[in-house]
Amino acid sequence: MNFNDFLRSAARRLLPKCTTAIEFSVSKQEKILDSVQPPKDDVERSFAQYYCQKKLFGKRTHFFSCAAAVVFLLPKLLLTSFSEEKTKSNGIFVSENIPENVIPNELKEEVGSIVPIKQYNLECFDKEDRRFFFRLWKRHPFALPFLFKCLIKIRLYSALIKKYDPKVIITCNEFSYTSSVLTLYCEEKGVEHVDVMHGEKLFYIRDSFFRFHRCYVWSQNYVDLFLRMRAEESQFRVAVPPSLLFEKTSVTPYCDYTYYLQEQSGDELKCIVTTMKTLVAQGNKVVFRPHPRFTPMKELKELCGESGIEIEKNAEISIEESVLRTGCVISLFSTVLQQAHYNKVPIAIDDISDPIILKKLQDRGYAMIQAPHQKLSELLEIK
Repeated sequence: MNFNDFLRSAARRLLPKCTTAIEFSVSKQEKILDSVQPPKDDVERSFAQYYCQKKLFGKRTHFFSCAAAVVFLLPKLLLTSFSEEKTKSNGIFVSENIPENVIPNELKEEVGSIVPIKQYNLECFDKEDRRFFFRLWKRHPFALPFLFKCLIKIRLYSALIKKYDPKVIITCNEFSYTSSVLTLYCEEKGVEHVDVMHGEKLFYIRDSFFRFHRCYVWSQNYVDLFLRMRAEESQFRVAVPPSLLFEKTSVTPYCDYTYYLQEQSGDELKCIVTTMKTLVAQGNKVVFRPHPRFTPMKELKELCGESGIEIEKNAEISIEESVLRTGCVISLFSTVLQQAHYNKVPIAIDDISDPIILKKLQDRGYAMIQAPHQKLSELLEIK
């Protein structure tokens, strides 16, 4: 395990679970947002985003961030030699376990060769990097977590630029308060910094104030949402990536409804299974698509029992085939609803397992509320 992997692992173990967009009230987020003066440059944009996250995630998270910065900031300032073999590429995709199909086709065609970067173990910090970093330190000398995270990302970007000499760096990183600083860094290196959307978004000021040279989003709804969070206006482009718009293949219809699970367990999962059993009793073929990480499979199998509900095997059925072979996609808050929408598969939003969730989602700018859909409760009334 390299040093950066160690830091990420330690953070996951030590830091409390961050408040989610649904749990954190809109009014409180807006109050934090309104307390920030309009940023004048990229450094102020990054610091404003850092400030919003510090207020969101609380004192305990900030304490551990400060502790890590105090311990590791100085060692990270030491010069790192760079001995990697150089490999020229027009573009690099800096992602961690995010598939390349989130990159819109028009961007792929424009850039040409794109190398995916899935490991963040490259580092460099030369004299120019040091001068750039100390400009940040001079602006915010006591914001140690801010400086530390910027330092880690500068070291990564420095190494990637030296190794690949790219014209474009593509990432999915609007949630990071380092993003605007890195845009400035890339600008000074003659590299374009581009962000591509890869998951559903709500009003959540973790994603505030950011600037890239370009930011690709799925629809105008997301442009409006990010502008509401005071992201820089000129960066946005609307494009539907291959991850949403599937290549049309011949798929045989298989079931009437597929429910795509997320992080549900306990009473919420019991409620969902009970609801799906009602659809089975109406003569429908029903399938569950478990979440690959969060679904408690033993609990799900026990709840389904002999009901006739099938549990889809993710390893055998691709998400594309799963969506295209069902008569209706059901979920609460999942990218799969977007995928179904763009591929003209009917969708239903679960308004039963959490009765107040739709109001919360609507208040937070949930785009699928605006798309044609049914509510799960309405499906139960169909005879």
